[in-house]
Amino acid sequence: MKKLMIGIFALCMAAVVSAEKNYLVMSENFIQVTAQAEKKVVPNEIYLRIVLNEGNYKNRTLSELENELATVLKKSGIDIKKSLKI
Repeated sequence: MKKLMIGIFALCMAAVVSAEKNYLVMSENFIQVTAQAEKKVVPNEIYLRIVLNEGNYKNRTLSELENELATVLKKSGIDIKKSLKI
């Protein structure tokens, strides 16, 4: 019984010492910082899908329409070898 009481007393003393250390750590000066950041970007790429129908142009073939589209894109400054898939 005596050993049990000594063990409980030692356990209680360890808990008190531990709680005191936590209190000392919490009472020290500290700075807490919370931040949020946001970055706006300008998109530099755009993906377009262009569909050509022969039905609207009865006298012209699809390959003629594709060539005309490529010519217009070249005049607009678009590198069709790099940017265009037909």
